[in-house]
Amino acid sequence: MKNRGAAIFLCMVLFLSSMAVAQWSIEIQDEPISLDKLSNETETKQIVEITDSNDQPIDNQEMQESTLDPAFTYNHTNDGDADEIEGEMEHLVEGYWYADFEPVYDPGMIMYRLDDSSINETEEIDIGNLTVDLQTDLSGKHTAGSDKDFRVEVMNEWFNSIVDEEDGNVDVYFTNGTWTSSSHRLGYSQDDEVHHLSINLPEKSNTTYVAHIEAEGTNGGYDNPFGSTSVIVETYPSVEGEIAVLEAGSGCEDPESGEQFFTECERDTEIDTEFEITASEAEKVELDVILEELETGEWVEEESIELSEEEENIWEGSFTFPDVNVSEYKDRVTLRYNATNDDRQDIATWNVTSRSYDLDDRGSAKAYQGDDYEVRLLFSKYVSGESLNSTRFKNASIEINDSDGSQFDSFNLDDMEYNENLGLFTNPVNIPSDAEPGSYSLDVVAYNNHLERKTLGSTFKVEDIEATFNITEDIDFEANKSAVYNRNVTLESRSSSDRTIETEVSEDISDIVEVNEGEVIELPGDGDLEVPVEFNVTSVDIYTGEITLMDADVDYEDTIDVVIDAPSCDVRNGTLCLTGEETWVNVTREERGHITRYADLIYLGENDTTTSISTEVTGDVSSYLELVPSSFDLDHVNDTQQVTMNYSFTAPGNFTGEIMFENGGDELRLNTDMESEVESTETGLDTTGSIDLGYLPSGSSETREIDVENTGEVEITELEVSSIEYSVSTDSVSVTAGETESVELSFTDIDSESGTVTVTAVTDFGDVEEDISVSADPVPDYSQQADTLSTRITDLERSTDDEELLSDLESLQIEVSDVTSEYNQENYEEAEQIYNRISGDVDRIESQITRGPGDGETEGGIPFLPIIAAVFVLILAGFVAYTSIIPEEGDPLYNSGG
Repeated sequence: MKNRGAAIFLCMVLFLSSMAVAQWSIEIQDEPISLDKLSNETETKQIVEITDSNDQPIDNQEMQESTLDPAFTYNHTNDGDADEIEGEMEHLVEGYWYADFEPVYDPGMIMYRLDDSSINETEEIDIGNLTVDLQTDLSGKHTAGSDKDFRVEVMNEWFNSIVDEEDGNVDVYFTNGTWTSSSHRLGYSQDDEVHHLSINLPEKSNTTYVAHIEAEGTNGGYDNPFGSTSVIVETYPSVEGEIAVLEAGSGCEDPESGEQFFTECERDTEIDTEFEITASEAEKVELDVILEELETGEWVEEESIELSEEEENIWEGSFTFPDVNVSEYKDRVTLRYNATNDDRQDIATWNVTSRSYDLDDRGSAKAYQGDDYEVRLLFSKYVSGESLNSTRFKNASIEINDSDGSQFDSFNLDDMEYNENLGLFTNPVNIPSDAEPGSYSLDVVAYNNHLERKTLGSTFKVEDIEATFNITEDIDFEANKSAVYNRNVTLESRSSSDRTIETEVSEDISDIVEVNEGEVIELPGDGDLEVPVEFNVTSVDIYTGEITLMDADVDYEDTIDVVIDAPSCDVRNGTLCLTGEETWVNVTREERGHITRYADLIYLGENDTTTSISTEVTGDVSSYLELVPSSFDLDHVNDTQQVTMNYSFTAPGNFTGEIMFENGGDELRLNTDMESEVESTETGLDTTGSIDLGYLPSGSSETREIDVENTGEVEITELEVSSIEYSVSTDSVSVTAGETESVELSFTDIDSESGTVTVTAVTDFGDVEEDISVSADPVPDYSQQADTLSTRITDLERSTDDEELLSDLESLQIEVSDVTSEYNQENYEEAEQIYNRISGDVDRIESQITRGPGDGETEGGIPFLPIIAAVFVLILAGFVAYTSIIPEEGDPLYNSGG
């Protein structure tokens, strides 16, 4: 009864569903939504609307739920023979659907239908003599509202001639059924022989439209002067973005405030940037560094950098600010960011002025008669102040004029000496003892290698005074340890009388310098004196300053320039100093193998001490980077150790971490980045989850297919299978990385109910295994078991004269043949169930025969089996009475009684 009710309910659901679908309707659309005047063998889109009984549109989801497919059939003749084109209709929007096909020359009939149902509509279409060829590519995605240059060629097939503006008109408009744009009339170009016009696409984004292009002849010189074509146009949101970050360690800051405005930068500045997509999304963002030619004004691309999307909608990259040749280009550098997605793009620009170099006079404000005046010029980068040597300059002329404006001296940059420690160009200029005192001018005109001109005007004062002593040398040495350093300075007397010389040390070195043990200097007349100077360097660093020696009696002074240099460190912390190549900690390689980098660790600690250095590599790069030696000792004699950095490129990826040097007091850490672009050797395997062999004769054979997916990065060259519980084999196959292959497993002598098959994938870079659980229900040969059971029943029949038991045994004997029948038909599960049931009944009867007729009763009671039989008879009688009372369809009483 339950099955009958379920069947009736299902039929009712299907009936009601089919009744609902049967009330759907197809409505053919006239112009402007759909065109009926077409061109021969030219793409068209014929639009219909599908609605339900309440005129509500049937969209794509409802159509899929109905299991119906909207389709069309286009019947036509081709050279006199009947022909047809069939296809499925595509969903446009809401309830609008379109048929996409190319009609042939002869007119025809198109039927729109829902599968093979009775819901269909037909219309005739006309084909004109004009063919319409849209030469503008509208495939792909387009920014909503963007301009497109529609270029259309129209041919008169009858005369095989171009249709120009005198012969016909071409119009373009857009529709999706729910909305239709105004029509755009195209102009005609005699040069290109096409009708064309720049037209804005519809403003709504994420929408599909049909663009209809219609052509109509106007001169009336031929029949059917019309034609058309239709194409799909998809609109998407515009891409929008903004420059989010411009950062540099140094080189783009304001020299006064130190803030980074990025309105002007100096060459070779490393700049990090981020571009944020604020609307839609981008597939690619490029940064172009552009210069403008002086003569032509044309833009020249200096460099193009493809930014990478490090996080959603944030694109990052870096570039080096160019060295602009201002003799060829303007000093303005334009940064142009171009974010694109298909044919959509957004461009943002930022202009930066290039600053090349600066000049500064670092000479003394005073000069003295009868002494040398040292001209000191600093040529430096404009922003950072980093000093520049002569390699960056073509020439520089220096002219000194006296207090009367007459030329006192002149020379070129080549005549000057470059002091690397000071970063200055120097040249001594002798001031004669009879030189006119007063203000002297210093004028510099310089040209760098790009012939960019810079000028400098400065002054110094020549004083009328006689020098009483002369300093023979300055102090310049390197201190690489914390220690006391002693130097001597020789003073030459220019006076016949003894002089008392006082000293003054500039503030920047006053803490580490002591002159003449803190006492005033007594310089003998017409003699020389070596003056001791002590430098107590407690921390290795670069020190610069002056020691001024003064003869207060005649108001004369001279200075000793002090430069204490230190080892140049790429990285330093306290007493640990590290130097190396430019690419010593950031390495990239595309091939397997090793890269070796070298760095020198210098100990800058106390003199006469020994320190023990230990090294460590942390982070995921530690598996690929080894430092040699890993530990070592340094002292004041052997204060430098070369460290070898061995990078091993054995796996792809970007591996980062830290390299650390430590000596118990100071710790030097530096980040390292290893970009390995080698091919991956990762192995991977994924297989079908489990196999169920089902019921089958014990000892038989079966085959099953499994899917083997190569989830690794290398090819699986061979497949092997093995099992403890089963005899299994397969034909070896190779599987390309990322691919999936179907593999057949052959099982023989199956007698286990459960077990595991191990699939081994063999690769050139090691094997990988995957286990598959297997289950089976092996059954014995029930055809033989049935014969044995039949013999057993026969033996029992001979051993009893109980009529009831004999009747049961006779029935069971008949059913034994069902076991053999089901087994021979390979219904092993059914054969097993029947066999077990019969065998159980035979066991019961055999037990009863063995006990005898009185063993089945209890004292004073009724035997158990007769009670069961009686109850069964009563239930059966009740069921018959019930079913006989309720009339079924076809009975005379079925409809009686209301």
